[in-house]
Amino acid sequence: MNLTRRRFIASLGSAGLFYAFRFTPGVGAQTRGFEAPLTPPDESVCLDTPSEIDYTDWIAFGPGYKVTIFAGRTELGQGLKTVLTAVVTQGLEISRENLTVVLGDTDLCPVDGPTSGSSSTQTVGWGFWAACLKIRGDVVIRAARFLNIPAEELEFRQGGVGLKGEADILVNPAELGHGEVSYMNIDPQAEVSGKTYTDLKIPNVNAEAIVTGSQTYVGDLKMPGMLYAGWSTPPYHTRLTTLKSADLGAARELPGVKSVEVVQGGMIAVIGKRYSDVLKGLDLVQATWSVPSRSGR
Repeated sequence: MNLTRRRFIASLGSAGLFYAFRFTPGVGAQTRGFEAPLTPPDESVCLDTPSEIDYTDWIAFGPGYKVTIFAGRTELGQGLKTVLTAVVTQGLEISRENLTVVLGDTDLCPVDGPTSGSSSTQTVGWGFWAACLKIRGDVVIRAARFLNIPAEELEFRQGGVGLKGEADILVNPAELGHGEVSYMNIDPQAEVSGKTYTDLKIPNVNAEAIVTGSQTYVGDLKMPGMLYAGWSTPPYHTRLTTLKSADLGAARELPGVKSVEVVQGGMIAVIGKRYSDVLKGLDLVQATWSVPSRSGR
C-alpha cells in the first residue's frame, strides 16, 4: 500500500502540529501567515492548497514527543541524514529515538528538485536549524494560549513546553494543532538568534549499513519502467549566467531519448530509457550561454 503524504498526516488523527518550509537564500525571516516573533496563524491552512507544492521540507509533531521530518533531497553519501539528525535533535531537544527522518520518498516527501551533493547539507541542514529555532518560539506562544499562561512564564525544552525553572513538561506540541499546516519561508544563510548550534560529534547514523554493505543509495534503485535523467548546465556559476539559445532537435531524435526540455533555472534536461541514452543526448545538445562580466552580472 502506497501511503501518500496527505494520508500519512490524516492517519495521525486530529492531533498534530505541522510546519512546511521553503529554504530560499535571501528571503529573510518572512513567513506566510505570521512573521517573527512567530504567532499562530488565524486560520488553518488546508493541505490541499496549491501553494503546498512550493514548500519542500516538513516537520510533523506526533504523540509521545515523536517528531518526523520530511525532505525531498536524498542521501548520496554526503551524510545528509546524519546532519539532519544532529540538527533537529539538538534544535528541538529530543532524543534520536524520537526522531524519524524521511528522505526522497516520492509518496511522502515534497518535491525539492535534484540533490546536489554538499549543497543539501549546507542549505537543508542550516535551513532546518533556523526552522527549529523559529518553531520553538511559535510553540511557546501556542502553548500559552492553550494553557492560559503568559508566554513569558513558559519555555520550550525537551521537545515540549513547561514553566521556566520547573522540570515538568506541561504540553506536547502535538496537542497544539488540529492537522493544520503553518507555512514558513526560511533563509538558511541568515543569522538566527537563540540557541547556538554545537557540534556534538554524533556518529554517522548510516554507519552500520555502510560497513555491512546494506546501505541503499539512489543509484542502487531499480523500478519497472524507470527512466534516467541528466542536466546540461552552464559553464559558469548558475546565478551569473543565463541560457541564450538551445538547439534540442538532434537530442530529441536520438533512439532511447524520451524527452529533452529546458527546465527551471535555465538548465536542459534529457530523459531516456538508459543512462547511456541520456549521456548521448546531452552530447547532442547545442546551447549558448551568456558570459558573466567582471562585475559578476
